[in-house]
Amino acid sequence: MAVAPKAGTGAKSQFFLHNGTALTRLLGVKSIKFPTPERGEVEITDLDSDAAEFAPDLPDFGSFPVVLNHRDGSETDVLLAAAAADPNERAFKIVVAVRGVLTNQYTGVAFLQTYELPELAQGTVQEATATFRMSGSLTKSAYSA
Repeated sequence: MAVAPKAGTGAKSQFFLHNGTALTRLLGVKSIKFPTPERGEVEITDLDSDAAEFAPDLPDFGSFPVVLNHRDGSETDVLLAAAAADPNERAFKIVVAVRGVLTNQYTGVAFLQTYELPELAQGTVQEATATFRMSGSLTKSAYSA
């Protein structure tokens, strides 16, 4: 009888964003939602069609959020603020850990769509959300430092 593998938790996974010189690890990352492709469609209905007809088109990987603990003026905050002000795409890398061991990485290009700063309140941890918009596809490979 096959034994189902135990699910991973994502602990020790990492997110990197290009700073103009090199990929830089964002610190304080709490969660990363993977870019998810949605297949586009092209209508191909013609006069012989009995109903609307469609063909698959290129996938769109959409937007994805990265939630972080926020500390104003930190290296991560400065990098994200610069990316928010920059209209250009930047390379990024998501490194996935399984049971604390870095196993796979996903690379792509995106621009920072929004950098939502935290609500300031007493007795709470400040969290920021950086939402990236993919441009192109996501490439998976074995982890390499």
